[in-house]
Amino acid sequence: MMASMRAGTLSVHLDHRRLDPVVNRLVLVLLTSSLLLGSSLLWSLQAEPVVGGVSLFGAIGYAAACVMGLSLFRDIRCSEHPPEDK
Repeated sequence: MMASMRAGTLSVHLDHRRLDPVVNRLVLVLLTSSLLLGSSLLWSLQAEPVVGGVSLFGAIGYAAACVMGLSLFRDIRCSEHPPEDK
């Protein structure tokens, strides 16, 4: 092993199992939080178009972030308590 490290030919093979759902959740969390932060900026700066004193794109972003967050929450809850087979 040390000789292959010195020669620069060391290779590492990783076998991941059940990693894809975790990565998918992580990506969804990052997208949801980014959308929430961006929507907060739009809302606080009252970016055009403004309807009733509220940035339209900020409100749409908040709604989308809420839907994504609730979907993520539901997925996490369902994975913790899988349905029992009868």
